[in-house]
Amino acid sequence: MILDSSIARRVRGSRRLRPIGIGAYRLYARLVPAPPGPMIFVNSLPKAGTHLAMSLMDAVPDIRFSGLHVVFSELDTHGAAAERRTAAFRKEVRKLRPSQYMTGHVVHRPELAEELRFRGVRTVHVIRDPRAVVVSAAMYLRSNSRLALHPTVMRRYADDNALFTAVITGFEADPDGPAAGRGYVGLRERLDSFLGWTTEPDNLLLRYEDLIGPRGGGDPRVQYDAITGALAFLGLSSRVADPEGLADQVFSTKSATFRSGQIDGWKAHLTEEHRALIAETCGQQLAQLGYEP
Repeated sequence: MILDSSIARRVRGSRRLRPIGIGAYRLYARLVPAPPGPMIFVNSLPKAGTHLAMSLMDAVPDIRFSGLHVVFSELDTHGAAAERRTAAFRKEVRKLRPSQYMTGHVVHRPELAEELRFRGVRTVHVIRDPRAVVVSAAMYLRSNSRLALHPTVMRRYADDNALFTAVITGFEADPDGPAAGRGYVGLRERLDSFLGWTTEPDNLLLRYEDLIGPRGGGDPRVQYDAITGALAFLGLSSRVADPEGLADQVFSTKSATFRSGQIDGWKAHLTEEHRALIAETCGQQLAQLGYEP
């Protein structure tokens, strides 16, 4: 069930066709036989590199995307909302089949990690320089009219610098808009809600800057080590005869959310004031993730 790229883009960009296309693909993924292999969960903070890791998975022979994607945000970590999200996550994980991967933007909670271990699912958590995440998230909020927060952003933040500051500190949604009552959580809280994945024993921590390779401003040797390490962790080394050839397929511009894919691109956008604000509010998190001493 391979769609022509122009048709696939049309389906992804249509409010009406997108749910139909997703449902059809999920049915296909469940019914078509797959060889024995690992079940994989690829997770990250939004705008931190999920699609880069997906490109790696897609390049491995006989590994298929399940069509399953779960969002469990930092807005839903308490009370009834957390219970609903946890139940929904468990339901989706149970649909995963051998030699398939699912994706998510799922905050760390011990019960979620335990569910993955119980099901025998191997977890890959992608991290990225939080300063790059700020720029990518801001540009995404501004450019994607399907997002509930888009009207708030367009009305309130005409200037990119103001929007970068808002993404760092967080902001409330318009009370009469489609995202009423939700808002956007500040960078520190977003980082804190995902940091627990970095210390899970059964989790592979995959750094965006290591995986991106020379086409994205990275180092080819570091990329090779990241790819071979991921394949070994997932038990997929025997499926790939030429890891260096695989590297050429990882950098992909096909994602609907692709912008530039350059690891240092944020330096051209964030002012000294933005950098100081991030250092002040998220210095500990930058150090924990290895992006500052």
